[in-house]
Amino acid sequence: MRSWLLLLGLGVWAVGCVGAETGGESADATEEDTSAGTLFVAVGVNPGGGDLPSLTKVKLADRKTTKCDDGELHASCAVLVDYSDLNLTDAKESHLRKEFNAKHAILQGKIVPATVVSPTVPAVAVLKVTAAWMGATNSAPKSSEKFFRAHDRIQSADCANTFTCPKINLHTLNTKSTASDIAVEALDFSISGASKTEITKAQNLMEIGAVGLLVRGNTYFGNGWGSLAMTEFFLPVAKGKTPQGQMCGGIANIQCPSGQFCEGAGPADESGICRAVSN
Repeated sequence: MRSWLLLLGLGVWAVGCVGAETGGESADATEEDTSAGTLFVAVGVNPGGGDLPSLTKVKLADRKTTKCDDGELHASCAVLVDYSDLNLTDAKESHLRKEFNAKHAILQGKIVPATVVSPTVPAVAVLKVTAAWMGATNSAPKSSEKFFRAHDRIQSADCANTFTCPKINLHTLNTKSTASDIAVEALDFSISGASKTEITKAQNLMEIGAVGLLVRGNTYFGNGWGSLAMTEFFLPVAKGKTPQGQMCGGIANIQCPSGQFCEGAGPADESGICRAVSN
């Protein structure tokens, strides 16, 4: 919740042209997948100064351009990152923020519209985070590397007995199109330096019907299919429990988080307290 308090303290919940980092490349041809928010990576950090806080420069993973708060496409967008929906402890949020700024994490979210509430604070964009993934190896990213969501492929009887048959499907992030999907052999986790527990979690995420494993690396082609030189894989960050006890109802009709109800609110604009719904 610290990040939300930071936004309020700054008098900022605003999206303005300060967020745009210009870039000359054209938009990608593939259709952006915005069904559950988009996946962002960090590009760098703009140090704050005066009334302007420190901002993180973000871009859509594997996209040449990103739509910023001004509605235009740019190489990156400078934003305040709001982690409050993850309900992390201060220590865990601080660690995630550090890892994301160091390019070791991926965030899912949206750059949300807002209103300027203070004439003394410059308007800045806010990236509202809904999910996060942390790198397992903390290897430094290279500009040539791409991001993918990896899934196990359904195997035929012949493939089940063939070592060289492609067993993994790689889907490019932030696109609905499957035209650029790549079939590769099994991913090699042995050089990652990750623990057995982390590797097991990663392999479970790739199972058919699971959400998929986010990976990074370079692809190579030969023998009719591809291979991935994987340099990093990302495991989901567990959300904390939604806190109870916030004020709700009242003249502003404040709503409770999902899974909670407003206890004690009355018809005469009386406020109540958010409580968990009993199962």
